[in-house]
Amino acid sequence: MKVTRILTALVAAGFVAGSAMAQTAAAPATTKAAAQDEALLSQGTILYGGNFSWSMNQWSGWGDKEKSSSLEVSPEVDYFVIDNLSIGLIADLNWQRWKDSYWTQNGTEMIGELVGRYYVPLCSNRILPYVGATLGGGYGMYSEKGGGSQWHADSYLTTYGGQIGFLVPLNANVMLNTCVSYKRYERQGDVEWFSENKDQGETMLAMGFLIKL
Repeated sequence: MKVTRILTALVAAGFVAGSAMAQTAAAPATTKAAAQDEALLSQGTILYGGNFSWSMNQWSGWGDKEKSSSLEVSPEVDYFVIDNLSIGLIADLNWQRWKDSYWTQNGTEMIGELVGRYYVPLCSNRILPYVGATLGGGYGMYSEKGGGSQWHADSYLTTYGGQIGFLVPLNANVMLNTCVSYKRYERQGDVEWFSENKDQGETMLAMGFLIKL
């Protein structure tokens, strides 16, 4: 009788201990599954950082070869209004040069832009492709030199364009950003001598980093 009671007690204790261990082991799995289901770029997330963009073009026309190049530095901050949809602000500082056999034109532009992006996470958030659109305005300073003459002019400008790119998370907070953008420039003011570049479309490749808050 005593042996039966002792065995019953041991079996009951073992069952309780086994149940407790199973629950403890299941908790991390449940937490992991919940983490996987949660959007990486959820509502209320803030991203900040910046990109470095560049483009180079060369073409022939009217018996001459022309070249253009652009460099752009663009700090930005983005806020996610819902999961995977952000709105943000970009501050662009842009240097441009156009050159042919006779003339060299330079431009420095400061532009503020609104940007909206929609992200489509893939492979359990290992890569986050996106599409975006921008709208902005700013101020530009231009110069032209050649043929023994030199001119200067200033201009207000508006910009609009689109983006396609992707983020690659490097860790829990830092993401590599790669993007191809098309931007249209419309310049107003005393830039008639700058007529061939007064309204301009430009495709640029951008790379940078965004940090998640």
